[in-house]
Amino acid sequence: MLTLALLAAAAPTPSNTVQPRDQVAKVNELLAQETGNCMRRCTTFEKLHWWGASIGDAGCVELFRKLVSKQQHVVNLLLGSNFLGPECADAIAATSKTGLLRKVSALGLSRNQLGDAGVSLLAQAFHREGLLPVDLYLSKNSISALGLSALASRMRHLKPRLTRLHLVDNTIDDDGALLLARALTAHRGGRGLKLLNLNNNSLGNSSVAPLAKALAIGGELSLNGNRIGDAGANELTAAIDEGLVRLHTISLRRNSISPQAQASLRAACTRAAIKINLR
Repeated sequence: MLTLALLAAAAPTPSNTVQPRDQVAKVNELLAQETGNCMRRCTTFEKLHWWGASIGDAGCVELFRKLVSKQQHVVNLLLGSNFLGPECADAIAATSKTGLLRKVSALGLSRNQLGDAGVSLLAQAFHREGLLPVDLYLSKNSISALGLSALASRMRHLKPRLTRLHLVDNTIDDDGALLLARALTAHRGGRGLKLLNLNNNSLGNSSVAPLAKALAIGGELSLNGNRIGDAGANELTAAIDEGLVRLHTISLRRNSISPQAQASLRAACTRAAIKINLR
């Protein structure tokens, strides 16, 4: 079993040139504003929409220190594109123990530098009295099967509320996707995952049908830009014909599926009233 120290060694290298002191100052400046229309960036105490604010790990630690000191609950926590790494994830996990993150509906950490080490730390925040979001955004964070295994291990806590999971532009392969599919299947109940977006990863043939079977009825599975071929498409076709897949939409654009396999899959989706995107 890999330790967090080994995972950290493989984490993406931060490229933020803003100094830690300035990151802390930036957070304090944003917290003092309580303004904005909440479309791109705003602070309303309950809603922190700070996309692209470049707060870095030092700023993230300061943010959660302030939330704890003020005993402030948060509803939306959107911190995408902020050069955040494992240190920030650790701060989130620590804050989750206070109960202040119980009301978080949307957690956005896409386009950061969490890596497998950061996701493993973040997963510790997902517990009964902790952070249980409805929407979870972790796209473009250099997450592989290692990080996804940590996320899958917390699915028993996440599943009752988690509805949409975005993992676009990572390095997740079949091994990681199968772990997620098994976790979703094992811990049914609640709303069920309605949207799973794994576009632009490294999925092959063996995880497509298991993922499709694991999602909630009427859900959406997006696997554009992967390495799925005829074997994966044919297995999915068979699962649909057996009544094991009851989704609203499946997207498999930019894969390596032959015209013949596409035709069979399209016909199966038509019979099952599933929208299929192949081009």
